[in-house]
Amino acid sequence: MGIVLSYAFAHIIEAVILWMSMSQMYEHRYKQWLTGTIIMIG
Repeated sequence: MGIVLSYAFAHIIEAVILWMSMSQMYEHRYKQWLTGTIIMIG
């Protein structure tokens, strides 16, 4: 169970880092919450 939580936490951190880097590279075409949701689902 602990390893599953570790992987989940790592994926969430990676998604946040990706979201932060992508939001600086591209202009905002969509709302930030929508972009964040799509990245988190992916």
